Amino acid sequence: MNAAVAPSGLHGAERARLELLRHPDEFDAAVRALLAAAEQRCPQFGEGWYRVLLATVLRDPRQVLFAVLRRGDEVRAVLPLLHEGGARWSALGNYYTYLYAPALAADCGTGELAALFAALRRRVPMARIGLAPLDREAPGYARLGEALRCAGLRPYPFLCFGNWYEPVAGRWSEYLAARSANFRSALRRNLKRFESAGGRITLHRDPASAEPALQAYMAVYARSWKKPEPYPDFIPALVRHSAARGLLRMGVAWVGEQPVAAQIWLVQGRKADIYKLAYDEAYKDIAPGVALTARLFEQAIDEDGVTEVDYLIGDDDYKKRWMQQRRERWGWMAYNPRHPAGLLGWLKEALWRRLKPLWAARAEAGS
Repeated sequence: MNAAVAPSGLHGAERARLELLRHPDEFDAAVRALLAAAEQRCPQFGEGWYRVLLATVLRDPRQVLFAVLRRGDEVRAVLPLLHEGGARWSALGNYYTYLYAPALAADCGTGELAALFAALRRRVPMARIGLAPLDREAPGYARLGEALRCAGLRPYPFLCFGNWYEPVAGRWSEYLAARSANFRSALRRNLKRFESAGGRITLHRDPASAEPALQAYMAVYARSWKKPEPYPDFIPALVRHSAARGLLRMGVAWVGEQPVAAQIWLVQGRKADIYKLAYDEAYKDIAPGVALTARLFEQAIDEDGVTEVDYLIGDDDYKKRWMQQRRERWGWMAYNPRHPAGLLGWLKEALWRRLKPLWAARAEAGS
């Protein structure tokens, strides 16, 4: 599905065109190359992540749209979208998604993005479009908001969640030295309890090693406090994909032959993401999760040479013990005033944002 895009804001004489694709199988080499470049910044920006998501979570191709802005043979932008029903669109992802961004050419500017959104608005029914979670500190965040506005939409920023992370430099020993005396003392006690119980840790990253580690993870998860996965095929597919790409760093804590804790980390470039973790509550007193986190931290710093470790989603208290820095992930919700539902949504949003400070002020005054 192709359509010419007005050249406003585009450099070069050749007109751009918008292509709407439904599945990565439709990608050509240029689309794959742009997604591969984006993947260097985050595993969830690449083609492989979307293939895993589509194969295990979003099985209906009518839910999925990849909006591709192309000029000649050059791909300028790829915007992966999810059709929520009706005229509602959002970033292609779900609660497994900790970061989202369109794949953009290095010099793709606001004008080109605006042309993409304007063409998309004309091509598909669109009352609203939500893009999240985004890195508010990245240059692309403000650019997306401005492009939505220039395309005739009405964008509003919104908070998604807090994100705890730790910039690291040097060695694991230096990371520990920078922590509080209470942290170091508690860590020593936890490691001693784990070791005294006969605990041991195995690390896994290649496809052959990942398979038994995956089985151990699933056994631990089934005995943990966590709810069953609504999409049971997703984690196995992600582990296998990540192992094949060299991104996987998986750890399993054992007592004898019993797996008692397991964690899935993803390492891309100089950044380590702590993606999933679980422990067997029957072994909580020997702190296998603490021992495992420490060992994977050490591997990420000393062996992978990462400069940042990221706990991804949420403000859980245990994350604050390992991380000292907090940032926020935000998003854009944009309404199309040319669509009846979009106009209504925009009016409600504008009214709510105008009244919210007044309600907050009244509540504060009355307290």
